[in-house]
Amino acid sequence: MSPLFVCLAALAPLLTFAYSDSAPIVAWTSQRTMSLENLPSTVTKQGHFQSILETILSDEDVCRHDAVVLVDHPGLRASHLRRLEQSSPLVRRIAAAASSIQFPYARSGISDPSFDELANVVSRRCSAQVVKSQLNDEILNIPGNKYVFSVAQNSVDSPAIFADFMEKVTSAFPDHLIIYSSDSSRFLRRQLGDDPGSLFSVPDRALADGGILKRYQLLTPGLILTLIVVFFVFVPIIVFGVNVLAGIQSPLRAEPPRSFSAKDKKNQ
Repeated sequence: MSPLFVCLAALAPLLTFAYSDSAPIVAWTSQRTMSLENLPSTVTKQGHFQSILETILSDEDVCRHDAVVLVDHPGLRASHLRRLEQSSPLVRRIAAAASSIQFPYARSGISDPSFDELANVVSRRCSAQVVKSQLNDEILNIPGNKYVFSVAQNSVDSPAIFADFMEKVTSAFPDHLIIYSSDSSRFLRRQLGDDPGSLFSVPDRALADGGILKRYQLLTPGLILTLIVVFFVFVPIIVFGVNVLAGIQSPLRAEPPRSFSAKDKKNQ
């Protein structure tokens, strides 16, 4: 097995852990909106969870919608979305949307605002009513009112429940904006607790569910770059040097001393 293959195999899990602090953001609207189509390039390139959501929700077009729906799918990752079939409710909704946008890896952190906090901000800006609900809750629509929904999706909710919820939103609010992501700040705050002391004592249950690399970004880009340099530069140099030294020393061990004579030894 070549050293290069070994290095690539060792770096594969490191690149996976580099995205452990990210979550996808999928947003779509029933009516064409500039809030999704004209996102600044600085926001899209940086890919920060907070800046993306705040930029979308602070656009003037947001208040034009009858309903803004923030769906929290705990533990959602880009790999989950890639495995969806074309016939799944989410894929079909995005394909039929007038405007849509997707961010597979939006970096998040504990300081990011929760979906409930974002809903309250939109409510104040747009004079809308905040509704906190589950996917299987009924949706009531009073004509003339605007709503902001903060929806918590349970891990046991089936695609059929999600499809039924989308149908209820579409029927009640023909003009809507839906943001589908994972509210990681809610999970982190729940794990760390409300008191400052708990910041230094993470429960054992949290580590058992996925390990420390699932909870914190230990492998920063700088550390990953250092590991790449070590594996691809220093390790091959060391392996080459050892092979050269071994090639030099091996013939010396096989050769008999120059003063040695097999004929003289036979005569003795």
